[in-house]
Amino acid sequence: MMMTLAGVDPYDALKGRRIPDWVRSRRRLRQAVIQLRKRFPIDLTSILGVEPFVMAKAVACFLTAEVRHSAARDESSNDLDRLVRELHHADGCLGGGAWGYEFDVQTRWGFYPAGEPNLIATAFCGRALLTAGVFLKRDDLIAEGVEAARYLAHELHVWDESGRPFFRYTHHSTNLIHNANALGSALVAMAGAVAGDRSLVDLAQESMGVTLAGQRPDGTWPYGADSGLSWNDSFHTAYILDSLHAMGCATGDPTFREVMMRGIAAWTSGFFGTSGQPYYYMGHRGPLDIHAAATAVDVAARLKAWKFDVGEVPGDVAKWTSKWLVGSDGVSTCYRKHAFYVDRRHFVRWGDAHWALGRSSLELLHAGLVDPLEDYVVHSGLGRLDV
Repeated sequence: MMMTLAGVDPYDALKGRRIPDWVRSRRRLRQAVIQLRKRFPIDLTSILGVEPFVMAKAVACFLTAEVRHSAARDESSNDLDRLVRELHHADGCLGGGAWGYEFDVQTRWGFYPAGEPNLIATAFCGRALLTAGVFLKRDDLIAEGVEAARYLAHELHVWDESGRPFFRYTHHSTNLIHNANALGSALVAMAGAVAGDRSLVDLAQESMGVTLAGQRPDGTWPYGADSGLSWNDSFHTAYILDSLHAMGCATGDPTFREVMMRGIAAWTSGFFGTSGQPYYYMGHRGPLDIHAAATAVDVAARLKAWKFDVGEVPGDVAKWTSKWLVGSDGVSTCYRKHAFYVDRRHFVRWGDAHWALGRSSLELLHAGLVDPLEDYVVHSGLGRLDV
């Protein structure tokens, strides 16, 4: 699979060498420059002074995708060892099972600097290592994936004011972010199933409870529990659905499937157009974003392989995305499609890496196969998914 590992990101503005210290030291200015970089449809990479770099989370997505391609073709790719090495050498590899981003991030709810562990990077990297480990039968990679899960369990597992457990985004975060809690719970549960550690599975199941309870009557979830985090969007919804499926694989608890069915119905009916357009927000037709598109293909294809009713979302969104947001090589991506133009900025982590996941999940679906890690977890002895 052709892939470019070094690149830039829509959230990397503070990595620019031309950003002055007086901007870096103020929360609102940090957020403003990140949003300018993200939203302005002209490439500001050179103006900001951002140099291409390798992102651990992107490499993890490519590694997971390459495993799935190999499984679909019943052969081992020569790229697998290379991607494992690149993952270990990335600056986001922090040791002790922790992974982070290579750039400072300021959101409306918090700040986390480059080199600080965060749950999203750790969850994607841990899952990639588990996936590669079970496929290649490499105990060292499985051990690293389990180490990432244990890092989350020991360092990012907390309780809210009501005494409910959840996984927080970073060490300094007190916010419950539902997709982060779901992804953390999923990694810990799958790692527990692979390692035969029931305590990890039980911890994940307890933590996922707060997100189960957070599902709205219409089947969606807010981004976070605080009033200022009440929006919902397509790809964070997909992350939660994916995580619920992982929890079902690891535990065999039918509750997760029941909640998923309501969530899938809301997601498939509210976030996609009749031609497969991937709406970012429910009920809003713009922007049409590569991350939402690629994540939809990835998650919907894998759910369809497990016989969940996602309609024609995998194929329709893949066709629309290939037409509007993917280059002629089928690999490199564009950022967004607007009503009258396409924003052709190229972001490796945000676009290419998740499109690789989508393509690989489609290939598994067309081969009549399921994700190797999900299959392994279901048959591990801890999960009892009725499929």
